[in-house]
Amino acid sequence: MSAVGVLGVGVVGGAVAAGLGRAGLEVRLYDRYRGLGRPEDLGDCPLVFLCVPTPPCADGKADLTEVLRAAGELARILAPGSVVAVKSTVTPGTCDSLGRAFPHLRFASVPEFLIAARPEESFVRADRVVIGAPSSEVAETVARVMRRAVPGAPLLFLRPVEAELVKLCSNAMLSAKVALANELAQVCAAFGAEWARVQAAVGLDRRIGPDHLTVTPARGFGGFCLPKDLDAIVAASRAAGYEPRVLEEIASFNRRIRSLARAVGNGDGNGNGSGLRQSAALSTGEA
Repeated sequence: MSAVGVLGVGVVGGAVAAGLGRAGLEVRLYDRYRGLGRPEDLGDCPLVFLCVPTPPCADGKADLTEVLRAAGELARILAPGSVVAVKSTVTPGTCDSLGRAFPHLRFASVPEFLIAARPEESFVRADRVVIGAPSSEVAETVARVMRRAVPGAPLLFLRPVEAELVKLCSNAMLSAKVALANELAQVCAAFGAEWARVQAAVGLDRRIGPDHLTVTPARGFGGFCLPKDLDAIVAASRAAGYEPRVLEEIASFNRRIRSLARAVGNGDGNGNGSGLRQSAALSTGEA
């Protein structure tokens, strides 16, 4: 393949560009906000990774302003049949909508699962690559590049809407695990037991695993991605006509327990939230 384009060179786009470059691919960058390149630099790229931010709106939905702007820019410069691989976390159905709006381009969903503290490493050492494509031809175009950039990772081929849901569902599952760990820490405290000691044994169960079980003085899950993506899947579900009550309760529980931790000053003076002796770092693996 000739040069591969990356539009948006923040944390996600930077990791993608670095990974593609290490794989020996020619990478062309464009980021209007960082002053990198020009849209025309991507004009002859048969594949462009779209990596722009999708911050939350007040109602929890993903703000797709930058995605639509970027897609419009690419539509003006890319040759018919070019593939746009959307790595931004978007509302389910976005790639299908983009395909209808810009029918001369082909849109695929290739969600990112980066760890915020190690974006480049987590890109090249991904435990899976998900490609949501409207056709086998588009899927193979993306797969050829991803096989080189992420060798050894299994490739899963889905429909675009399914791939878009994978990212939101994954972070919803991680949110639920953090919330449940915090609830169980309260249960342990009621019996005078230390959750950190119980946690170590629980995490050895291969079906559960040790990740996302640590409870910190701040309580619950913070950061950017878990709260944002949980709210996004709740909002998207409601818009689709389904009330996701379990997900709503996870979000509500997290807000309550984090507010409680703030109200008591994040602990009892010994670094222990609500009398719980816990590790000082919450491993959320947020992306």
